[in-house]
Amino acid sequence: MFDFECEANAVRAMELDSVPDDLSRCRQLELKAKHLGYQNWNHLLDTLKNEPAKDRLQKSTMRLMQRICQMRLPLRNKAYVQLTVLPGGGVGHYSYWIGWDKKGNEVRVPRPIDGREQARKLRKLQPSPVFAIETEREFIAWNHLWFSTAIVPPDLAREFFPALFNKKHLVAKNPPIDLIKAKYEAMGDIYANNLEEN
Repeated sequence: MFDFECEANAVRAMELDSVPDDLSRCRQLELKAKHLGYQNWNHLLDTLKNEPAKDRLQKSTMRLMQRICQMRLPLRNKAYVQLTVLPGGGVGHYSYWIGWDKKGNEVRVPRPIDGREQARKLRKLQPSPVFAIETEREFIAWNHLWFSTAIVPPDLAREFFPALFNKKHLVAKNPPIDLIKAKYEAMGDIYANNLEEN
């Protein structure tokens, strides 16, 4: 799924908080390789180039790409969305409210976020990995093999999960306000205030 060129380019492009921008390109590559578990940049390249068995190469490149996505920071000045593979299947998302449906339920869509800061925060808070996804191949690997939480460009997320974004048709023009109030009152005073704000 991930070839030598893909892996090498991903390591070259990855940004880490622990690798300062003011270092030379060579020094940055040395540090990145060490953070990924190799002795140095040449060791990383030699390991990938000299793997004789194709199936072992596929496993090692998959592990390396998983590690890259788990460690790197999302790109600067670019919007992302946060997705999570749910235990029973399906995908959850960090979201914002766009209205009520005809049954009085909230309609929510993925919220654009600063992926870089969100990745930093989540990696400090949660024990499970947080992946920074940038390509279609990485997205497929995350969704089918790695699971957990991912910070993903919106266009890529929309390509694979259009239903998460296309929800305006679910918003009722005249939602059942009495039903909505009853649901919030059943949840307690904290939630009852949300209705007034919306």
